[in-house]
Amino acid sequence: MNLQSKAHLCAVVSASVALFLFPLSAGAQVQRATESFDGLWLTDGYGELIEVQGDNLRAYEITTLSCLPAAKATRRIEASTVHEIVFAGKDGTLRISPGPLADTRWLHEDGSVSNILIRRAGSRPELCDQPPANTPLSNYQVFWETFSEHYPFFAQRQMNWPAVDKKFRPQVTPETKPEELF
Repeated sequence: MNLQSKAHLCAVVSASVALFLFPLSAGAQVQRATESFDGLWLTDGYGELIEVQGDNLRAYEITTLSCLPAAKATRRIEASTVHEIVFAGKDGTLRISPGPLADTRWLHEDGSVSNILIRRAGSRPELCDQPPANTPLSNYQVFWETFSEHYPFFAQRQMNWPAVDKKFRPQVTPETKPEELF
């Protein structure tokens, strides 16, 4: 094999390796980062709804009983964040980057150890249009349901969460003060 044939073979192998390591879809993922992020997004496994309108982001904690405002943030432009959208608020900084599919993104909160997959949602849950009553029993129910739906370690901690509810729910009355409920 002559030197020119070796160079050609090397170029073909290099191009093949590059296409394998950096498929053409990687360019599509980068492009998606600059597409409109406006709309509704649901987290996988964390019970949060993210709503983006222009430069404003609002996060809501959602359960089958409630949709509670959790955080607000404003888009921040940074020179080093070509492939991510950054939102900053009083509760911290959120970074959004391209996800594995067209209607997914990765959400990362500065200081956390992992990313959260978010998926585009078609509509807001109806609960988001009706805040729950601010009563001791309603507050207890939202707290209990939030843990019931989103805390993953009941089995590992050998916790019977329904038994906890059975024990404590009867202690909550309309006269229960916030500090007692806490």
